[in-house]
Amino acid sequence: MFYKERVFKYIIFLVLLSSAIGFYLTFFQNIYENHYLKDNTSISLEKAKGILVEQPQATTIESINEFLNKNTAKNDYVLFYPYHPLFYFIFERKNPSKDPTYYVRAWRFYDDDVIISEIKQKKTKYIITYGPYDFDTKLSDFIISKKKVSSFGSVVIFKIQY
Repeated sequence: MFYKERVFKYIIFLVLLSSAIGFYLTFFQNIYENHYLKDNTSISLEKAKGILVEQPQATTIESINEFLNKNTAKNDYVLFYPYHPLFYFIFERKNPSKDPTYYVRAWRFYDDDVIISEIKQKKTKYIITYGPYDFDTKLSDFIISKKKVSSFGSVVIFKIQY
């Protein structure tokens, strides 16, 4: 009985100590930062109304939209690489591939040849990268081998010549 009481008190002590440390680190050390507070800028696109992002991100998305409106038509094929499936909806452009995302850790590299073939077959004019895009894959090498036509922020736009 004495042993069970002692273990119970020890567990209670550890829970209280962990909670106190957690509160201290959260409120007094600024370790926890609520990123949602920075999402205070609305995207000015019709299909993205009500979506709040950080100011630089909103500017980047609007710049991509401006580029696409100048250089492509709605429902044209554009590849957003590596991971931006929502952009196909927002910008009203089609994905040339059957795959919606290209998350490298989960990627099946044998698909690279298939995707490159689909890009060529559908005469995709532009590949838009947002964030890191230089990976050790055939698809990444294919993209890097194309001509850079524009860049702003962490976005690089490549043009495919046929």
